[in-house]
Amino acid sequence: MISGVGDLTWVTGMRLTPAGVEWDAVRVGRYLGVQAIGRIARPGAVAVDPACAEPFLYFLLPAGSTDGWEVPHTRPLGANAYVVLPPADKDSPPGPYWLIPPKCGFTRAATLRRALEEAVAVASSPAQMLAVARRLIDDDAELADRQTVLSLARDLRGYLMVLIREIEYRCRQPGVETAVREAALAGVGEAEQRLGQAAGRTSTSEVTYARGLARSVDALLDHRAKLEAL
Repeated sequence: MISGVGDLTWVTGMRLTPAGVEWDAVRVGRYLGVQAIGRIARPGAVAVDPACAEPFLYFLLPAGSTDGWEVPHTRPLGANAYVVLPPADKDSPPGPYWLIPPKCGFTRAATLRRALEEAVAVASSPAQMLAVARRLIDDDAELADRQTVLSLARDLRGYLMVLIREIEYRCRQPGVETAVREAALAGVGEAEQRLGQAAGRTSTSEVTYARGLARSVDALLDHRAKLEAL
């Protein structure tokens, strides 16, 4: 959905538009983005790019407001970045669409920053991640109803996106033992495979899928603890 270069172009109704002119944008994974929206009283326009395994949300902010932006798991898009925006009335897939329409204006940078930092803090809590995973993989775990399983799977997908980025970052730091790095990155690869899989259409396949995500969360939490101990 982003291009670093190019002229304004229309492709299948989509508009390649430069950031940093009339607005800036902040890109964030769908899980954290939705959590942030729930913490904002009146969020501005938000576009969705559903093409990735984990869709991205694009919050539109006033131009120039992402200068100095540093929030974990987000990417600021100002001058020299381009974003493909859907038509103003497109509110569903296929392709990019508006989760919150452009008529709602912009989200203030300070408001979005606070909401995202709160969402990241909650999503990054190892205790919470482990508690959710254990609801599905403990020996005495009771099978929940379908809606609960689907809700747990959504949370686990969000946790994995946070853990994957954090572990990849830690693995790039100097002084990490080769064996610890290789084991952690293998766990990341397995988690990414599970994120790319479909949940299936039966209750049994949905539970199996959610349990796979839970096992990856459990494994990545263990890898993160080992990386933190170095």
